[in-house]
Amino acid sequence: MSKVKDKRYQTVKMYIDAGAIKSFQDIFDILPKSILSRDLRLNYSRLVKRVHNPNLFTLREIRQMAELIEVDGLVVYRLIDSFFKRKK
Repeated sequence: MSKVKDKRYQTVKMYIDAGAIKSFQDIFDILPKSILSRDLRLNYSRLVKRVHNPNLFTLREIRQMAELIEVDGLVVYRLIDSFFKRKK
């Protein structure tokens, strides 16, 4: 992860805490995929694949996202899980 964290992570956290972010994809209305890709040390195209098919995220990547956003890992997992519930 990068040494200086992008301030948009704080914004994402505020929106999550306020209940304004309902799905994982909502995060990217605030935080560019390129920033998350860089901070996860994940190739941009691989991140985009995972965003479109969240089942591909590893537990480690979910934990890293949670650390960056400063929320519990279950919060990020639930946002990812909402993707599958919306598809049904």
